[in-house]
Amino acid sequence: MLIDDPTKEAEINEEFTPLIRQDSEDQETDFLSGGEKTSVALAYRLSLNRIVKNISKGMNSNLLILDEPTDGFSKEQLFKMRDILQDLNCPQTIIVSHEKELRAFAQNVFEVKKRMNESVIIPQ
Repeated sequence: MLIDDPTKEAEINEEFTPLIRQDSEDQETDFLSGGEKTSVALAYRLSLNRIVKNISKGMNSNLLILDEPTDGFSKEQLFKMRDILQDLNCPQTIIVSHEKELRAFAQNVFEVKKRMNESVIIPQ
């Protein structure tokens, strides 16, 4: 969903390695753009998260933490990410990001600044 190229598709093989194809030809991730690499990495992490949740039903985890998941994304990809996160239906999602556009997706925003080598939460 995040890659805006209909000629590309991605999947994970049996060894949990991401595979990218363009026009039915295997493609190395080195040849992807920055946003496409980030998209593949995010999809990979979300896929593994779903697998772990399915295997370990006893954990009953309802928390997803994403650190800079949108590095290199276009504005269109940012909005698609919102749709993906809504589809995941995860009760608690923490996103660490410098992207100001993501503020519109959040119920609560905590802005953190460095002051004299100390991280301080800035009141909103």
